[in-house]
Amino acid sequence: MVNAKAGNRDRLLLALRRMQQYITHLQEINAFGQSIELLLHGFLTPQVITKSTLRAILLQTQNIIWHAFMQIFT
Repeated sequence: MVNAKAGNRDRLLLALRRMQQYITHLQEINAFGQSIELLLHGFLTPQVITKSTLRAILLQTQNIIWHAFMQIFT
């Protein structure tokens, strides 16, 4: 009985930790999206960031998000 309670507690803690990671990732994605919107609407000028740099960052971000997604659900 004690082992079952400890196991349930561990599962709950793991679920809460993953939920926290998920929320953190959503907040970071939202902040990133807002930055891209500012760039697209001209609040950030292209002199601040080149197209090739933006493309590299987007590809790297896609890779990071994919790996983070896989960690959350595995």
